[in-house]
Amino acid sequence: MADFEAYDRARQGPRDSRQGPGSAQGRGRVQEIDRLEAIGDLHFDSCAYIIAFDYYSQILPDEIFDQVSRDRALQVLRKALTASLHLGWSSRADQLLERGLERLAHDAAIDPEVRECERARFQVRAAALLMLRGDYQAALEVSKRAFTVLALTD
Repeated sequence: MADFEAYDRARQGPRDSRQGPGSAQGRGRVQEIDRLEAIGDLHFDSCAYIIAFDYYSQILPDEIFDQVSRDRALQVLRKALTASLHLGWSSRADQLLERGLERLAHDAAIDPEVRECERARFQVRAAALLMLRGDYQAALEVSKRAFTVLALTD
């Protein structure tokens, strides 16, 4: 399976949260999310995808997920989606893909160019999911659309 996260890591900025760092609760929550994501990344990079998925999924419940920035939330969703693809969990991958695309569609504050780039990042994973299911022609079409967008970004 390809390393989908390489592109995302290259463009990854500093980790942030919506909750202000001024409050003790906010700092504690940010540190906990940072810890969960970092440990998940460690396991992902060592190909222990099921353990990585477990750590990422601790960030995915709505009460936690809604506290992080949009960019960070989408990043964690992509990581969990990629881990589920590595594990062959197509139904879980469907759920995560739908959640990511839904979040993109309903966030009016996203710049249209950023929205297209983020959608293309999810389309790469959608193409992998289609390949997992044996629908190679559809995977090719989806990956072409994603490449068209991502080829024009830095």
